[in-house]
Amino acid sequence: MQTLVTGASGYLGDVLVPVLQQDDHDVRAFARTPAKVRHDIPIVQGDVVTGEGLDAALDGIEVAYYLVHSMEGGSADFDALERRSAENFADAARRAGVRRIVYMGGPVPEGKEASRHLASRVAVEEILLEAAPESVAFRASLVIGRGSRSFRFLVRLVERSPCCRCRPGTRAARGRSTSATSSPTCARRAPATRSPGRCRSTSPAPTRSPTGG
Repeated sequence: MQTLVTGASGYLGDVLVPVLQQDDHDVRAFARTPAKVRHDIPIVQGDVVTGEGLDAALDGIEVAYYLVHSMEGGSADFDALERRSAENFADAARRAGVRRIVYMGGPVPEGKEASRHLASRVAVEEILLEAAPESVAFRASLVIGRGSRSFRFLVRLVERSPCCRCRPGTRAARGRSTSATSSPTCARRAPATRSPGRCRSTSPAPTRSPTGG
């Protein structure tokens, strides 16, 4: 299967590439800086924000993994950048006839207004799901694995604040992290899943959420 991985230099993309190769996928990477991709695979240089390189990257691709976002630069307009990036990718995927886009987004709070960050993830999800007929969106919490951005953040937080005092009346909040094994496993199964739509990436096997499309 001809497969594209964007964000191949990031933690999840870096872990996913060899897993897909084990499943006999012909993997191609899309990256702004090809030198950061550690694997010996074809790499197309480009940028989802400008759309540069997308047509070449998606040419002949059946399944495309969208594992990028636009918050790293610290831009105040990150949500506008994310939407533009997703629209560029979606348009290029339509032109190329991509069968499935696999997107890793974030959890959506039930009964509450989503933060600007999570609302942007949902907007990107909707754009990508409409772009290809069999697309899948995973809603993962923190991806905890050695080398992941979330893991490094938690390590630094604990090093600097081993004890955090809560204000009186603060209720404990429960969160669900996504392990280093469950996210790649869900993503690995995405090309063959028969249930396109929205999934929660909180267990080794993808499970349709109540909001599944």
